[in-house]
Amino acid sequence: MKKNFKKIISMICVASTLLVVGAAVVPASAAEPKCYPAKAWYELDVDNDGFASGILTVKSNGWWDSSTYPIDAVAYWANEDGLLEGYSSLARFSLTTISSSYRFPALQIIPEGADRIRVYTASKNDSTLSTQYAEAMLPSNADFVINEEPKHTFAVVSDTHVVNDDNHEWTKKFKNMLKDVSENIGVEGVFINGDMVNTASGAATTPDKASGEYAKLQSIKGEVCPDMPIYMAIGNHDLWPVGFNDTSLQTMEQMFCQNAMLPDGSRPSSFFYDFWIDNNHFVFVGDSGRDPNYIWLNDNALNWLDTTIASGYGEGKNTFIFMHQAMPNTVSGSLTDLAQGDATVDNAYEIRQVLKKYPDAMMFSSHSHYELDSVGNAYNADAKYPTVFNTSSVANPYSARKGAITGGSEGYIMEIYDDFILLKGRDFTNGLWKASSQYVVMLADENTNDSENNDTNNDTNNDTNNDTNNNTNNNTNDNTNNNTNNDTNNNTNNNTNNNTNNDTNNNTNNNTNDNTNNKDDNKPTEKVTEKPTEAATNNTATEPIVNVGCGSVIGSVGAALASLVGAVCVLKKKKD
Repeated sequence: MKKNFKKIISMICVASTLLVVGAAVVPASAAEPKCYPAKAWYELDVDNDGFASGILTVKSNGWWDSSTYPIDAVAYWANEDGLLEGYSSLARFSLTTISSSYRFPALQIIPEGADRIRVYTASKNDSTLSTQYAEAMLPSNADFVINEEPKHTFAVVSDTHVVNDDNHEWTKKFKNMLKDVSENIGVEGVFINGDMVNTASGAATTPDKASGEYAKLQSIKGEVCPDMPIYMAIGNHDLWPVGFNDTSLQTMEQMFCQNAMLPDGSRPSSFFYDFWIDNNHFVFVGDSGRDPNYIWLNDNALNWLDTTIASGYGEGKNTFIFMHQAMPNTVSGSLTDLAQGDATVDNAYEIRQVLKKYPDAMMFSSHSHYELDSVGNAYNADAKYPTVFNTSSVANPYSARKGAITGGSEGYIMEIYDDFILLKGRDFTNGLWKASSQYVVMLADENTNDSENNDTNNDTNNDTNNDTNNNTNNNTNDNTNNNTNNDTNNNTNNNTNNNTNNDTNNNTNNNTNDNTNNKDDNKPTEKVTEKPTEAATNNTATEPIVNVGCGSVIGSVGAALASLVGAVCVLKKKKD
């Protein structure tokens, strides 16, 4: 007994010494430890309102070296029958310590039928999931239940980049998207928020090339869904003939108007136009034509935007704004604090003065191609902007971790109800709902135009220095090579310092997950893993035993005590 006691004391001293000097205790039998979720728990901010706002915490089975063995948590909505049918995984986040957390963003909901979250692990950039998982239970009836049919259902997509070639990958994806939304979902119309065609790609482009691509788009529509309208907003790729000037701008505007349409089957007469469907006002923001890379609205355009949105605003009506380029520091691809800074709006300050008057509107931003799982995918309305959503890309979604997503194709299905608007992210390639981009915007009982009274002091002084210098040098640069496929990194250095104190805190609470990953990569989260087979999920216990005694990261007295207790427990277990 004395001999065994001395042995225990000796091992405790060794473990204590290792912790004090900053060394990690690694299981001797594991050269590269297999990491899997040992426990998961979920804390909602507000119970039973249907919104997912809260924190998911995942505890792994033991210590591992996250720098050489990077691990992601891969979570799914689930219930007692298994994974929720028809959904992708939630946005992946890095496990950087034994316990790591992910905060769900504002506006995201818990889909109907989910009563728990099932969590797996996978090596970073790998789709192979662990065979063992943990489950975090949700509060009773926490899912968002809908007991009525929508008044209207539309698809909202962008960056289709149709090429005049039936065998081109992007052309095939456009056709597949139309098939999915018309045959599997049954939308009444499709909104494309810019870059319908791909005239900037390849050799020097001409209006004839753009015309051929528009013709291909219309041919595919006629084949797949001839009676379904496609509504369009202008994008930079749709403005890209050689020798950009007033003449070519007029040529491309005319071509755009010949292909865009209104609900009655007629055509708009300008890049700037709007229409109504019942109580829903759809506003399409054009470009005054300074440079195809950078949206710019002259005084006439700004006045048009203001008066057009104001027409019918409030009084229980819904306003939807489509503008291809994103306003700075709103959604994915425009966040300067993540070194994105996609500075493609010339006079952002002036445009903001209009938009901030209408906080109950919804705005769609595109251009960057950032995937729907990205950090900052949705922007909750405040004193500066209405609610804004990033739309990803049908042709070529972009992952900040991995670049272009092979085979990816994404967008939204928008359902309009009496009291709320449901926006459902869609993976068109795999026919799945994007679990991380299911959003609800609740509608006010009576929308009122009183935003001028909200935080008026926030903008009177701050905005004067915010965006006025964002793009002063934009037109002195040669951007011909910056927008070949993704447009994601256009002039990323133009605005890296302009907005540091301006709008960088707009999304601080939208996606606080995976902060370590953001610091390492300056990137949002990567493409989600495909849904695992049931064979990989039914053969393991929900909560394996945590191997506390095998080590932990160093430095704190609490961690040291935990390791000492673990060492004693392990020795006692062996003795027994």
